[in-house]
Amino acid sequence: MKKIIYIILILFISCKSQNKEFNTLGDKLISDENFVNSIESSCDKETNPNCELNKLTFNYQLKFKKDSIVYNNNNLRIEINKEEKVVYENGPKNTALKIITFNNNNLVDTLTIYHKIYLEEVVLEKKYYLNKKFELWILDFFIDDEGVFIKKWNKFKIDEKTGKISLLNELIKDKYHLDTKGIDNSNTLDTYINEYGLSKFKIRKDFDFDFNNDAILDKIIAFDYEDSFDCSPNAKGERPLLILKGLNNNKFELVKYSIEILPSFCSSGNAESDLDIYYKEGLFHFHSTYLNQSNEIYSRDYFFKNDLELEKIIFLKTRVGNQNKNEKKITQKDFSKKVSLLNFVFEESLQYE
Repeated sequence: MKKIIYIILILFISCKSQNKEFNTLGDKLISDENFVNSIESSCDKETNPNCELNKLTFNYQLKFKKDSIVYNNNNLRIEINKEEKVVYENGPKNTALKIITFNNNNLVDTLTIYHKIYLEEVVLEKKYYLNKKFELWILDFFIDDEGVFIKKWNKFKIDEKTGKISLLNELIKDKYHLDTKGIDNSNTLDTYINEYGLSKFKIRKDFDFDFNNDAILDKIIAFDYEDSFDCSPNAKGERPLLILKGLNNNKFELVKYSIEILPSFCSSGNAESDLDIYYKEGLFHFHSTYLNQSNEIYSRDYFFKNDLELEKIIFLKTRVGNQNKNEKKITQKDFSKKVSLLNFVFEESLQYE
């Protein structure tokens, strides 16, 4: 009799674990049309006590740790992944949550469902609500000095059989890019930083200059690796460079985005590496130094003129505790083609070292 009861108990526990109850996630108000429609009119300032956003009580930033499994039943598994990155040096952390679906342990789909991104003049936010029917609402809005503005509001559905995430309805289509007055602002500085820098990197340095002499300031932004990195084939310690041409009305045009201009952290294997960037007296100066396992110090200095053309490169090699130095200098004439920041490749330059 005890054996029968024990077997029944095991079967009950097993069945219960296979039909794990799915709890709703996020704040239900995100699915409420009246709530969403009242945000802009009530939130002339985020600090306004009558702002409808104050009704949201779900703590999106503290709810999850990385790779939290929120549903696992039959073939479908749903995970929430949390990412925290510092984009501007000494700035606040940008937080993002992604929902990831698996079918039979195979990755099916992924979608960002929450983020809070601090830019220079605006804070971008994305919040969500997921119910027991696997219906998912995502609300995008932004906050600036003039108030809170709805960017877009979408409803999705997660297929319980396949794990596929599908867009069901654009409840509010994208009304803005980043501008509070509805002006097409897709070419702003923040837009480019958001597109090229936020997902993987933080800003190391940025410079204002005029490389085409049109009296409008252009921009160079040097991104750097995050604190957690490795030198595996899929994570090469990239240090991208973003070059933007200044336009009227604080707009920009993409000139160059490259991961080849600046030396990768892993360009010397797992060596100790450092990179400094300066702009002085009309010259961009990239100073790269690394120490290898043989205590050899390699120093590489790249100088580019204000019009982005190469001025010179200085290679210096020495050893720890040794005063002797081997130095080599090359200029534009040593290259077979005209070299500028727009076509410069760090790895190719090493053949002249």
